[in-house]
Amino acid sequence: MIKRYLLTKYETYEHEAAKVLQSIDAETELWFYLRDAIHNKKEKDSLLLSQRLGFNRYAVDLALKFGQVDEAIAIAQREENPFRTRLHWHSIAKYFIDSGESMTKLFDLLKITDELKIDDILHMLPDDFSLDEQLRDRVCQVLDSYDGTFERMKASVEDSTLIIKNIKDDIEQFSQR
Repeated sequence: MIKRYLLTKYETYEHEAAKVLQSIDAETELWFYLRDAIHNKKEKDSLLLSQRLGFNRYAVDLALKFGQVDEAIAIAQREENPFRTRLHWHSIAKYFIDSGESMTKLFDLLKITDELKIDDILHMLPDDFSLDEQLRDRVCQVLDSYDGTFERMKASVEDSTLIIKNIKDDIEQFSQR
């Protein structure tokens, strides 16, 4: 109880979460401090504490809410769970589309991560969206890189098919003995 009182008193200091984090052991204290930071609209403290508690999804949403896209991207890149990573990248892409940010930045996201594909963002674009020459070139670059990926995958499938055929032949030879 005294610890909570002292934390509330520290409220007047800027970004005290970074200083206090080392001395806070109990998760419940972090929860209290996170709630307090959100209530008092302390952006950096909210982000830091939500990440410390493992609320990366919430941290990405907070970073985007505060306009800190680079921080949201950093959180998405640090995420270990592939499903959550995909959700983070979708949230960031949705932010770019909804906020009217430059579409070139949106297509640059495709180069940063393998978790976000062009077909993931095409359905998010507004119906009246039209590609200008610069964006059309970016989309073509992304599609060309997919073509190379498909060719590699096709070659891999053909190699695997040949290996399977050889294994079947070996099994047939052993069964005839």
